[in-house]
Amino acid sequence: MKKEIIIKNYSFLFNSFSPLVLFLGYIVPLGAIWKYANISFSGGDTSPILYIAFIALAYMINIAYKKLHGFKLNPPVFIINDQEITIDYFVDNYKFRNVTKKDLGTVSSVKFILNAETNPYGIVNKHSLIKRLFKEDIGNGFIELLSYCLRLISFFFIYMPIKVIILIINKEHISLLKKNFLIEFNDDTACVINIYSESDYKEIYSLLQKNQISIDNSMVLSINLK
Repeated sequence: MKKEIIIKNYSFLFNSFSPLVLFLGYIVPLGAIWKYANISFSGGDTSPILYIAFIALAYMINIAYKKLHGFKLNPPVFIINDQEITIDYFVDNYKFRNVTKKDLGTVSSVKFILNAETNPYGIVNKHSLIKRLFKEDIGNGFIELLSYCLRLISFFFIYMPIKVIILIINKEHISLLKKNFLIEFNDDTACVINIYSESDYKEIYSLLQKNQISIDNSMVLSINLK
């Protein structure tokens, strides 16, 4: 019976509460509720915006609850064994899933990456931002650049601090931040497996070595994500 290593993929949750989602879905409605509720309590007319903000906030809370509940019931995972790597992830929301299987023999390289759940599928774009911008038209290029900047902000100011807190709570060493695996395949695709425990790291490292897959011990920082 082949041994399987199962790693939870928390990317779905991180992206469900990205800075843009938090700002538009929660902060803006809360600000509107605060403003127009005060006007109403002060004797002013009740604005329709107050009701719209309440509905928007209630909707976002309901969606967040369903996503958290769906993740708790059946979290997306990476499954690694001697034959293949399975990337199991949510598509669009917690109700739909996709499963991608990669033969272990198709792994072209393994590196370490400083990455903190910046993509919901754990799948990275190996092409640099500059190359992608030149391939796009002006409109798509602007969206690509804006998306890059938002992920950069998320990476340093939200996802990384949260991951540090999780490691501290679980009494794991902070050095695990730089022990995430960037696994590249010979079909020009790649995935990132974020590590949250020393035992998971050692098991994956050992399995890769057992299958004679070379590991580049240098570390890269990549937010060039699909």
